[in-house]
Amino acid sequence: MTTVKRWFTSPASLFLLFSFAVVIGVSLVLYLNERHFTKPTVRITADNVDQLELIIHLRVYSTEARNRWGTEIQFSDDSRILSLSTLDGAMVWDVIEGRKLLHVKHDAICAESRCESLSRKNWPPPNSHAQDVSPNGKWLALGISRADFNDLQLWDIESGQMVRSFGRNSGLQALSFSPDGEYLIYTSQDEANACAGLCALHMPTNKYLRIGDADSDQLVSVQLDFTADGQTLIYSAPDGIHGFDLVTRERWMLIENPYPVISLDLSPDDSHIAVMNGIWGRTSVHTSVWEMSTHEILFEAPQHWLETSLMQVAFSPDGNLLITSSDAGSWVWDSRTGIQRHQLEMGNRWFQFHPEGQFVASKRSQNVFIHDPLTGNLIRTFNSDNYFIGDQVAFSPDGTMLVTSEGEIWGIPQ
Repeated sequence: MTTVKRWFTSPASLFLLFSFAVVIGVSLVLYLNERHFTKPTVRITADNVDQLELIIHLRVYSTEARNRWGTEIQFSDDSRILSLSTLDGAMVWDVIEGRKLLHVKHDAICAESRCESLSRKNWPPPNSHAQDVSPNGKWLALGISRADFNDLQLWDIESGQMVRSFGRNSGLQALSFSPDGEYLIYTSQDEANACAGLCALHMPTNKYLRIGDADSDQLVSVQLDFTADGQTLIYSAPDGIHGFDLVTRERWMLIENPYPVISLDLSPDDSHIAVMNGIWGRTSVHTSVWEMSTHEILFEAPQHWLETSLMQVAFSPDGNLLITSSDAGSWVWDSRTGIQRHQLEMGNRWFQFHPEGQFVASKRSQNVFIHDPLTGNLIRTFNSDNYFIGDQVAFSPDGTMLVTSEGEIWGIPQ
């Protein structure tokens, strides 16, 4: 007994015990960071929305980036792959297995692209970013903008490897996979790149397709949408809204309009398009709904002054309602008649319809709101973690999760 006691109190044994405890502690932290949450499987409905609980908070932000605005939330079509990108980088999760698949940090991105000017004094990156996840959850397209460096990169989510760099000044004004995953649409302002202008990469063949020219004035703010079959791209240009057939390569003018397009959205059946036009701080904003077949205007919503860039327009999943949003508030319209149905006190751009259309979620500062778009009633509100990160929220495609820009996953507990 004396020998055992002497061994446990000796400096060497205490050091070994301390080292063992550290290893166990670090392993436990890594394990908990990589896993330990279960994806909700119950769809959020009117009957259970009051039961929404915080399932997990994915801590995806470093201390340095925590107070920087700007987050994008993207899901794969099957709701399995979740990507959250901020000015700090991007994290991709398999929410069914509850594990992190990929963590791309901006310093790693810059190193991959030989950005020698990176320094801690100008960290995190001060400007914009963009991302999109392919519908099948295989690819992450990630665009980064710095004061002295821009790039667009394609990452293989499963292997965790970057497989393509599109070159400088790419992917920041527009970035989107087509609904069928056949094409990656992006912008590039450098003629030295493989494609310059509004471009499309055909994913199966790795061939580039140039859709629009590389004039920087043409690419300041490009708004994109696709028809439901993924064959036709709808995009904005300084002279109006254009259509482009990705199969036949035919291009045509849909709507002539000299004002910049802030937001656009196609109705679910592709019969109508909603367009929001204006110049920030200089003109009033107007939203108009057009018939796709005749290219004629159906109605125009009343104008209001645009003070910031926080504007969005979107159809409900059944196409019967239209929501326009700004810092001043959000309005619900009958998409066929243009009659205003309600005003929602959301007060920010970021909103999203539930896949079945029975809710619309939004976020302002630390508050998350869930409204009934048919009645305009606020049916649920709760507090998010940190209002400095951003004001984006997103429902998963299967309707079981609500994700905030802080990386919080809300759902119905099992």
